[in-house]
Amino acid sequence: MIIGGFDIMIPTPRNAMVVLIKLIKSIWSDAVVVEDTVDEVFVFQNAEIAKKWDELGAEPELADTMIHIIVKKKETTLVVDNPESDLTLLLRGLLKSL
Repeated sequence: MIIGGFDIMIPTPRNAMVVLIKLIKSIWSDAVVVEDTVDEVFVFQNAEIAKKWDELGAEPELADTMIHIIVKKKETTLVVDNPESDLTLLLRGLLKSL
């Protein structure tokens, strides 16, 4: 699954993935986490959205409903549709404070 959007790379510790997923789940209470690899996950807003992404791919109607998180070495990358969305800004702030 490949999306367009913005890659935001921030230096972080290895536990950043766990912290990010917990924060996202506190905001998207029905979030679905799909592990791609040990250091890469897709977090969908809910199961219905995950299914739509699987069926349709990166369609404009699905903007800001999924976050792709990649943690490698001491850097975390967030792949998002809108780098200025409230959730993205919150995640970026959290990562910078780790």
